Amino acid sequence: MLMDCYATVDETKTLESFGEVPFVALINNKCLKTASESFYVQDKEASARESEVNQPTNNSNMVTDRTTVPSRILKDAFHVMQMIKISLKHGMAKDFMRRFRDALFVVDPDDKKKVEEYLVSMGIDWNTKLLSDPEYVFKRVKIYIPPAEELYPLVDELFKSYGDSICIKTGRPLFDEDARKDAAAVLEEIRLGHVSDLKGGPPLYTEIGTDRNGLTMYRCARGTSSVEGSVHMNIVQKFASYNAGPRLTNMVLSDYRLYHNINVGSKNRFGKIHKGHYSPWLSLSINTLKMKIGHTPVDNYFCNRVGNAFEFEQTKETFGIVSLPISVMREFDIEPAESTVEPTESYFEIKNLLQISTLPSANLPIMGYSVGDYLYKYLAQCQKTKLAVTAVHTNEEVALYQTLITDPVHKALIKFRGQAQKPDFVEFAKLWSRFCKDQSKIYYKTSRHLESYFNVMEDRKKYGDSVMLNIQKIQRIKDLTQNESRIESAGTIQCLPRPTPQNLSYASTIREEERIENPGPSRNTFVALAPLPPVLTMSPNIYRIRYIAPAHSLEIQSPNYSGKQKKKKKTCFLCKSDSCGGRSKRIYCVNKCGSCEIDTCPGKYDPTNRNHATFPCTNVLNSRL
Repeated sequence: MLMDCYATVDETKTLESFGEVPFVALINNKCLKTASESFYVQDKEASARESEVNQPTNNSNMVTDRTTVPSRILKDAFHVMQMIKISLKHGMAKDFMRRFRDALFVVDPDDKKKVEEYLVSMGIDWNTKLLSDPEYVFKRVKIYIPPAEELYPLVDELFKSYGDSICIKTGRPLFDEDARKDAAAVLEEIRLGHVSDLKGGPPLYTEIGTDRNGLTMYRCARGTSSVEGSVHMNIVQKFASYNAGPRLTNMVLSDYRLYHNINVGSKNRFGKIHKGHYSPWLSLSINTLKMKIGHTPVDNYFCNRVGNAFEFEQTKETFGIVSLPISVMREFDIEPAESTVEPTESYFEIKNLLQISTLPSANLPIMGYSVGDYLYKYLAQCQKTKLAVTAVHTNEEVALYQTLITDPVHKALIKFRGQAQKPDFVEFAKLWSRFCKDQSKIYYKTSRHLESYFNVMEDRKKYGDSVMLNIQKIQRIKDLTQNESRIESAGTIQCLPRPTPQNLSYASTIREEERIENPGPSRNTFVALAPLPPVLTMSPNIYRIRYIAPAHSLEIQSPNYSGKQKKKKKTCFLCKSDSCGGRSKRIYCVNKCGSCEIDTCPGKYDPTNRNHATFPCTNVLNSRL
């Protein structure tokens, strides 16, 4: 059945209305919206109807497009506040940052009411707690950033009022020229809607429990702090150094993504810490076999309500070193790889997938890996280009850059002449691509690569020109600091010698007689010393006695004497024999009865008779009668 897209609420269709599967649905591109976009458009339309009744706003420069989302990537509020560089020593710096925070964020009224009620019961008001411990407040109160129409005039008034505030100590205003430019950039981001939260969009808060006072605590997903601290720092710690090759980096990041997504996903989706293996294919393989024999599939994080995910269509997402878009290749005249034909859809047999899921590791190709150009071939294979796309780094590329940036003909092609401070980097990248050949060690560049290297060279040029301008001052100070008289007056600087390795050996066990002064009747007594235990010494030819034996004569032990006392043998509790079974339990004594302890009693243990209960103790029976 062929269905056209619906535009009104009355024409809303359900899956049942499409009939039996399979069916074909024709949907207009304008009807394709995400859930957050649909909510956003509905909210904007409602706001537009209200604005028609009310007076129009004076912010004529505000972006008022009510049919699209302003941006899918929003500016982090923390980085917005850090965009304005002000002196922290200024007397108004702290108060400005607090008021900037209050202008950006609007608190949830219900949460604020609950927190205020608790604070009043403790004898504290809201403003005092917010000033002394803002972290406590914002863990228990949800906040949101209002729309641009509401946020822009308030922040603009804040900047105008606080920008000219004078410090009582220095007499300088809070905003200098650079800070005013930064403030203008912040206002532009706000005007474009890149700072405000998407009203009706995905929720940014998750309840994580309540504190001991019954106040709900939240975890906020706004900003990039969790990404930078929880992800970027972990990735840095995974590498022993930053010199890892592209293939190793790709493999380690793939492994990290699997572990991180499982740990974070289990906690965010189900509120549980993942405990178990990190091999989802094992659970999927088990589900495949269970479903084959009619058993209920395993229900865990890897395959919750999914069953056999092997039969799903393969995702088109790519991670790690991704391919360069065709549009970017055409923009910079980059040739694509020769084998750019996408493989057709392939279906794996379940039998092969089950075998692959049990492999402990995968063997990577090692042929040619040690060759110098393997790194560039691997990059080109991942980027799907004829040659790799890299930054300017080889000697051949440095020489080519100097030629193109200085030659008049090439400077005209990249529009780097006259009053131009920078070349046209897009034309620069196109010109660069003409020189990229096989075995030339010159690789493709984008405009950002060339712009970055241009800035580096400009910084070096600035340093060199500044040094030449002040060469006389530099040379004078250099002569004073590196004078030979200063070196000669220092003399020889003392240094400890390098430690020499010593031969460690065990001292042989020796026996020796030593003359010892004895305060007894005989002043001169020869005492035989017991052999010493093995002692670590620094030299194999010197033996040092660590202790002296007492005055009385000791029995000389054998050279193999270990110094340990022999363990005393266990004996029977009744007959005191070390070979009797009564060593473990008294009832097993073969010489005396375990009950009456009489050796003539027939109730004593008989090892040859397994049914020992047929020979009871006669003395015990007589006492009971």
